Parts: sequence; structure tokens; C-alpha cells
Amino acid sequence: MLSVSAEMDETIKRISSRKGVKGIIIMNHQGQTIRTTMEADEAKLYAHQFSHLVKQTQTTNDLTFLRIRTKKYEVMIAPHEDYVLLVVQNPSETYQEQ
Repeated sequence: MLSVSAEMDETIKRISSRKGVKGIIIMNHQGQTIRTTMEADEAKLYAHQFSHLVKQTQTTNDLTFLRIRTKKYEVMIAPHEDYVLLVVQNPSETYQEQ
């Protein structure tokens, strides 16, 4: 079985290779960044904003995956028992025909 750290490394590597991915944030359930591929200030902003949303949905539901699309980006959130995975991507790059 992979350790949490090795699991995070593998997840970051796999997702980072996808077209359109702007950044990945792995944060704890309190919204503190554990690991990221983004600039620290930007990661902190995303983690802070979306950790509140994750906390709210977890009090009423069993949230397994959440996708939010804004005008510019798409944010995907996947809570895990030990951490929360947050992926920011540019949907116009992701869904382009090749």
C-alpha cells in the first residue's frame, strides 16, 4: 500500500500531465495547503475559498466530488479521508479537439 505522501506524489504527477491543468492543491480539511504546484499566494487563496465550501457541503452531504466552472477556470474538488484534492484547469484548453 502506498503511503499518503507517495500517493500524493503519484496523483500530482498524473494530473499535472493533463492538458489544461493550471494547478493542483492538496490541502488538509482545515484549508491549509499541504502540497501544491501553484504559487504559494495563489494556492492559499484557492485553498481558503474552497475549504469553506467543502466544510459546508460535508456537514449536510457525503461529498465525493464537486466540479465548479467559472468564466475563466474550472475547479474540481475531491475530498479524501486524509486530505482534499483541488484541481484548477482551463476548460478551453482541456476540451479542445485535437
